[in-house]
Amino acid sequence: MNRFFSLRIPQLYITTTSHFESCYGKVKILLQNDKSLRSPRVLAKLEKERQYRTQPENSRCQEKHSDHVAGRSSLERKAGRERNIPEEAENGIVDKAIAAANAGFPLTKSQFLQKIGVTVRKLGLKTQFKDGQPGKDYWYSLVKKRLDLAIRKPQKCASNRLSMMTRPVVNRYFDQLGS
Repeated sequence: MNRFFSLRIPQLYITTTSHFESCYGKVKILLQNDKSLRSPRVLAKLEKERQYRTQPENSRCQEKHSDHVAGRSSLERKAGRERNIPEEAENGIVDKAIAAANAGFPLTKSQFLQKIGVTVRKLGLKTQFKDGQPGKDYWYSLVKKRLDLAIRKPQKCASNRLSMMTRPVVNRYFDQLGS
């Protein structure tokens, strides 16, 4: 025997804007006819609401919304503190470090941070770096921005593989490959 349970769900009363406006109109008519029907506190609240509705839209915007919406701050500005180094200089250093790594002369993290410190001193920039050299926080934020930067540990290579990587051996291999 199956038993069905019924749940009582409270009904939701949804009012539309037109319903609100008609009610607001009725309250307004009541207030005009007899102001003694409402307490002074309710009257003050309704009067304040009426004044708010009659204000121009842009003045309400400046009171209620954020600085971006109100036009008190530029939209181009990003969140957070300002950059210590100009973006062009930072990108130039990173590109040079990547080019050096591709040429076979990779930089360690400390060497890279020293290069940044030297560049800051050459450009005469005022930064928040301790002793003019960036720390690990700067490094981690830079690695998050530039995904092509990474620290890699060099792998050991066997001696027989190293002996076969000389220029004459590699040239001979490509000559035989071409013929």
